[in-house]
Amino acid sequence: MRARLLLILLLLIPACKANPYATVPDGELHAKAKQLALPERYALSVEVLHSRIPPRPILAGDVAALGPSAWTYVFAQATSGGFAELSQALPVLSAFKRRCSTQEIAQLRAHADHVSAADTASALKGAIDSLCGADLPAGD
Repeated sequence: MRARLLLILLLLIPACKANPYATVPDGELHAKAKQLALPERYALSVEVLHSRIPPRPILAGDVAALGPSAWTYVFAQATSGGFAELSQALPVLSAFKRRCSTQEIAQLRAHADHVSAADTASALKGAIDSLCGADLPAGD
C-alpha cells in the first residue's frame, strides 16, 4: 500500500502544471485517440494521464485496444527511458489486463532499480508486481 501511495505522489508532481487536456471531456479524448497511430496515441495517453489530479489513465485502454504490437511498444517505452518513462508506462501496461511473463517482470524490476533510488525503486517494484501480477490472465 505504501508503494502505491508513493507512486501516486510521484505521478502527481507533473499533474500540477497546466495542461490543455485538463478540462476536455473523456469522450472527446477517446475520439481523438482513436484517430491516432500507436506512438501518437501513447504520447496523448501520457499527456492526458498527467492532466488531471489525481492522474487518470483514461486513454490507456485506447492504447491497449491496439493489441500485442502496442504491448511491445509500451513495454519498450517503459524499459528504455528513465524513471518518468517507466512510471508513465505502468498504467498503460495495466490496461492490457494481462500478466507479465517472468522475464518481463524481471526486466521491469531491474529497470526500476537502474533508474531510481532504493526507496523509489521499491515503490516502483511494488507497482510492477501489482500491475503485472499473478491475479491477471497469462500473457502471450
